[in-house]
Amino acid sequence: MDSFRAAKHHRMAAGVPASTKDRSISMITRAMGMMGVIGIVLASSGCTMEWVRMDAAARPFGPAHSSCRAQADDHWPVRNEVATRTVYEDRKVPCRLDEVCAIDGKYNMVPMPKEESYIVDVNASDRSSEFNACMAGAGWQQQLIWFNRR
Repeated sequence: MDSFRAAKHHRMAAGVPASTKDRSISMITRAMGMMGVIGIVLASSGCTMEWVRMDAAARPFGPAHSSCRAQADDHWPVRNEVATRTVYEDRKVPCRLDEVCAIDGKYNMVPMPKEESYIVDVNASDRSSEFNACMAGAGWQQQLIWFNRR
């Protein structure tokens, strides 16, 4: 135990009140925790996208949305393909004789490549672009709304 912790431990054991330094460290720790909670609340309240009528003569939203979705789906249907990526996982491997070993004097952690497969819709971006262009042509546009402010 270092001397600061030892002194604090002896003061607490003897019933001596905490020093000003101890209290200020505790207050700073609590304040930092509170700032973290506030940050999480703000980040989770976040933002949303909302469709806004940009033209007084725009078609009603429901029919415009349905016809634009159908048009985009017809031109750019879902086309799933298998894609691969390489990720690296740390593996514990025995050391060679000329190596310094970090784990128990016998092993080292070595990043090993691993190939993963996943499914991707290769038309998703084009379908989304066509849908948004169609909605704009129908008089609607998406707008970013922060913290429920319009």
